Amino acid sequence: MPNIKTEFGKMNFEVSGSSNSGAIIMIHDNGQSSKFFDPELRFYASYFKVITPDLLNHGKSGEYKGENFWHDNASAIPLICEKLKLKKVSLLGVGCGAYVALNSIINNSGLIYKAIIDSFPGEELSEHYMDGIIKHRDNVKNSTLKQHYSSMNGSKWEKILQWNSDMQMSFINKGLPLLAGNLEDIKTPVLMTASAADEIIRDADRIIRDFSAKIKKSYVHIFQNGSHPSFIKKSDEFRSLSLRFLLD
Repeated sequence: MPNIKTEFGKMNFEVSGSSNSGAIIMIHDNGQSSKFFDPELRFYASYFKVITPDLLNHGKSGEYKGENFWHDNASAIPLICEKLKLKKVSLLGVGCGAYVALNSIINNSGLIYKAIIDSFPGEELSEHYMDGIIKHRDNVKNSTLKQHYSSMNGSKWEKILQWNSDMQMSFINKGLPLLAGNLEDIKTPVLMTASAADEIIRDADRIIRDFSAKIKKSYVHIFQNGSHPSFIKKSDEFRSLSLRFLLD
């Protein structure tokens, strides 16, 4: 499994497909791993070179040694692009993976061709969101969902979920910024998607409409039904929507 070394830890990633249409780096949510994208990998790899990294402290990547998790993981994106000599690179960030994608755009103007942000928790980690995600993670231990998380992170899955809850609460308590820089300076076209029926993110449609207004070249698509995250739960519609956006 290829990897790159950052000042915050070693990041592993997988590479699939090969295409003249460019590359897409898919960034998973907290508590998941690059395996999250496996159900859709074959489809997207038929159009693009697809890179799926494990965020630090997840999957097969190394221990995270830093303070601002989403900023620090974003520092790996240009390193991956350089190592693989990628051109016309787009990003897909799902859930909190959106923070990594957005910080990559902010910090590397001109590097990213387009970006898709799905099931975005918002410009801040709200109390309602954190209550919901912590309850969800606690309930996993006594539900069939533990099989999913085990498939993501093996025997470490419970430890990783707890680490994420602790890290996110510490992040809020320290008042660290989720996004570094001025959103109005983003020149990369950004498609933002969400489900109006998202059971984890309250008012997901309002959140992305309000947020998208701060980005010049932003586009919004709301799925009227379907649960969290839209990328998986509305996969057929998401495929068509994303290809129209990325290939246009």
